[in-house]
Amino acid sequence: MDTQNQSYFKLPSLFTFIYFGCLIFKSIINLVIKSDSYLSEGDIYIAQLIYSLTLGSMNYYFLVFIISVFFCQKYCIYNVSKNWKIISLLSVIFFLITYFLQTPLFEFGFEIFMQFHNYFLINFDFINDDSFPYFYFIFTYRLILIVDLLVLIIMFYFIGRNNIIYRSAINFNSDQLEKIHIQLYSIFLSYISLAIIYHFLQPSISLVMAPILIGLLLSVILYILFTVVIKNSFEQVNSKVSFAKLILTGVITTFLSGLVSTTIYYVIFMNDISPSLSLISKIQSQSLNNLIFLLAINLLLSLLISRYFIKFLYKKDESLFIN
Repeated sequence: MDTQNQSYFKLPSLFTFIYFGCLIFKSIINLVIKSDSYLSEGDIYIAQLIYSLTLGSMNYYFLVFIISVFFCQKYCIYNVSKNWKIISLLSVIFFLITYFLQTPLFEFGFEIFMQFHNYFLINFDFINDDSFPYFYFIFTYRLILIVDLLVLIIMFYFIGRNNIIYRSAINFNSDQLEKIHIQLYSIFLSYISLAIIYHFLQPSISLVMAPILIGLLLSVILYILFTVVIKNSFEQVNSKVSFAKLILTGVITTFLSGLVSTTIYYVIFMNDISPSLSLISKIQSQSLNNLIFLLAINLLLSLLISRYFIKFLYKKDESLFIN
């Protein structure tokens, strides 16, 4: 077996980065074609474009990467030298399909959304025309996201079922397998923490480029923190990463850390705030220093909870081991 060319993350990363490159290329072409209309906006437009392609699409890239990792494991796609061409081609095809689907999906989404919007506008007082742009954007974005991910899943399913791609039995030793688990859990948990941090910090950041730089720095710091904290937490690791355990860990960690940290923060800072405001509005109305305090508590709890929950899931007791 050619173990030198086997990798767990290189092919999913290659797929995601080529897709990202295609999006950048498309944006550059649009910028050149429509440069006259963007001259008045100058650097602001460029900054917004960079943001939309990086942190603005963070959820999208993360889901593409995780689905790619899942199917590479499912169909034993580990050999880089024999699979990089087909993976690269698959990424370009995925981009072309999603690109040409966007306009029909926007039109379809508009028609469906108008039906719902008119119904709620007539029957419910809390819906008004001022909310139309916001809800329309959320609806169409979710619709396009769901369709794109379905296309991605179908493509991987097709190549996996029809033996178009080279398969190889996983041949990593126990230390490598534990490292793979640590890396994937660290990526997953750091992404969740970064998304929460960015959500609360965004209203306090006025510069367009600042969120991008902060996000890049935080992503590295969070990944290192989770890697250090959950190291040696896997008492029993089999050759397949359990995505059910991965998602369960993320959900439990996010829920418990969020609940406890928000409760602590509420008791300390928010007793005197108007009860008519929602919890999110109350938090976002706080000063930046208070928000950083909340996020520090949340992150500390996330690190502790994720470590002990992983240790619980991977106990040597076979009755607790979920395949």
